[in-house]
Amino acid sequence: MTRSVWYVVIFFICAVAIFGGCGLDEFYVLDAPDNVIHRASITTSDANERYCEFETNETSSTMQQYKSSTAAFRFLGTAVYYKIYNNTDILNKAVTSISSANTSSTYSSAVQILKSRGYQPLGVAEGFRDPLVEATPGTSNARVRIRLTNFQEASSPDTKAQITISGGATATFTPERYYTGSGEGVTFDFGRSGDRNEEPTSGDSSDTDSSIEIFSDGKKYYVDMWAFAVGRDTTYTHYYSRVLHLGTVAIDADREDN
Repeated sequence: MTRSVWYVVIFFICAVAIFGGCGLDEFYVLDAPDNVIHRASITTSDANERYCEFETNETSSTMQQYKSSTAAFRFLGTAVYYKIYNNTDILNKAVTSISSANTSSTYSSAVQILKSRGYQPLGVAEGFRDPLVEATPGTSNARVRIRLTNFQEASSPDTKAQITISGGATATFTPERYYTGSGEGVTFDFGRSGDRNEEPTSGDSSDTDSSIEIFSDGKKYYVDMWAFAVGRDTTYTHYYSRVLHLGTVAIDADREDN
């Protein structure tokens, strides 16, 4: 056997030893939520319309498999992330950037952009939840309604600041801004008095600095929200689906009710 042939044989044996001894990395694809029942819009003047509502996406055979307690990869639930702006130009540029990355071929790229831009998990008064919507038992989707602010809530329960999750068991939560400290968090009722209703600022200690983006002293704020599915493998590596834009809620800090 010639020397050149020996080199080929040795190269082949080394390649088998290196690549044959370890399997290819697993890559998991999660079904993104894709059904917006009601998208929040900053242009609406009707307080009754200042909410968003959507369904999780859990009914496919793939997602059902990911719910199994014995599965190597587990679907954990559906997260909702938000960020506060008071400049619509910056907001629109962010939405365009996130939407451009939200393709089926890049999967979690849009989530990475969300996080890099400072979006944070939507908080609730009842305790930290990320993902906000836990995977539902059985084969149904969850229906999620989110209203961030109160509007004459004493006379209308539909305009109370509340998160309602239905599908399986119904659960309700009180929305708050993302909070990393101890004690009570801060609400989205910026126009009301009280320590828990304080108006956001760029150095607000109740938020991480990145979760709000303030460019002026204006009193109008825009809370932009997105949803996406979250899963985890046995090494606790997290995977994300594409994202779903839930819309943007306008809040006027000069008004008690929004």
